[in-house]
Amino acid sequence: SLALKIPEAPGLPLALFLVVNIDANRAKGNDLYIRSLPTKMNQQFTAQDLYLIETLVRFWDFRREEDQWCLAELESITESNPFKTWRLILALVKAAPSRRVLLQIGAGPLERLLSKNGPAFIGSIKDEVKSNVKLLYALSGAGIIGSESKEIQRLWDKYNLWHADQLIF
Repeated sequence: SLALKIPEAPGLPLALFLVVNIDANRAKGNDLYIRSLPTKMNQQFTAQDLYLIETLVRFWDFRREEDQWCLAELESITESNPFKTWRLILALVKAAPSRRVLLQIGAGPLERLLSKNGPAFIGSIKDEVKSNVKLLYALSGAGIIGSESKEIQRLWDKYNLWHADQLIF
């Protein structure tokens, strides 16, 4: 027999108490986001990369001021190594706990990758969104910009990203 001890939370319904505690633990930054990455994906990153992924997702989830350094680090990687940026975006999407975070990924690193290196990645993006609904939703947060705007426009139209809030994942 398994006994579950639930702490008392006077005045709070159990479900709300559990959600508040889960959010409090996520806010502490205890690698809760990168735990969702598949082992194979996890292995392609250094410990420093995994820390960056964890911090970025936590920043977009909670807007903790002490995590803001991660944005400059990601921008530096985007400038110097767009292929690593693409791998990071896929990991960020996988680790994202909410639609809000996915939109931040779309409006941030995904949009910058497309604006700076769109032609090199549009094929990979088209292939990936066929089986990755979370990436598709993140793409809805990216502005339609740059030389690849017609390709991105076609993706938006094909997957009806004008109504991305209706995607189920």
